[in-house]
Amino acid sequence: MKYFASKSNMIVAFALAVLAMVATAQPAISGDKDPLFVSLVSDDAHAATMALSFAKTIQDEGHPVTVFFNNRGVLVASKGHTDTYPEQQKQIADLTSGGAVLLACPHCMKYYGLKDENLVDGVKEGDPKTVTKQLFMDGTKTLTW
Repeated sequence: MKYFASKSNMIVAFALAVLAMVATAQPAISGDKDPLFVSLVSDDAHAATMALSFAKTIQDEGHPVTVFFNNRGVLVASKGHTDTYPEQQKQIADLTSGGAVLLACPHCMKYYGLKDENLVDGVKEGDPKTVTKQLFMDGTKTLTW
């Protein structure tokens, strides 16, 4: 308190500090066309449906969408698992027809024994350059399922 002449000066200084912080804060709000990057790490059918449905909703609102299938998520995008994920693979086709970028983790593909030709149409093996280009576009928002 010795730095302030009175309690009221201390309150004014505090209020000015709070105003300065509020005035310079950057809100985390979405721009009209901010890209969405979805990381699908699960092979759980419900989680995959939620991730792909959300991505399609955002795409339909005009946002660029990237879905990155990684960890067990690569199985959802595998032709060898069409019987397990028929609904999800239809969602993948819908995203593809809307212009989404669909990438699969190459390390995860190798771990689960998948090759590029094992991926459903529209999904490509994602090299680091392509994945980082999509992930670090200005304004990109990310979600993980």
